[in-house]
Amino acid sequence: MSHSHLAVYRLADLISGRVVPMTSIGEHAIFFEERGICVSANNGFPSILGNTIICKHRSTSQMEKTCDVRQHFCPRFDQFDIDSGTWSTALDIDILHKDRTPASPYTFSHHILTCCYRSYW
Repeated sequence: MSHSHLAVYRLADLISGRVVPMTSIGEHAIFFEERGICVSANNGFPSILGNTIICKHRSTSQMEKTCDVRQHFCPRFDQFDIDSGTWSTALDIDILHKDRTPASPYTFSHHILTCCYRSYW
């Protein structure tokens, strides 16, 4: 699966006309789904990896390899490590199927990415 490099910018810098990407967001993890949230990994969340961006990627080839063909939509969540510039899998693929509830045990990341979807709970 092909991914692009992600960059994070400080809003105050953009407002002042400076376009300088941040090299670190520290212990924070930014989740992008239909809503965005920033979580501090140091606040008792051992399943959260700091300095990462977690988002959904759709890839036809990945969906064909990992999803049941009956599923209309089977997202894969990946995380981008800002320090290394590398992508890795953020969640197991079974978390967001429309025909069943998420597999247990749940991590904090599972709850963040599914909390607004009544069909999962």
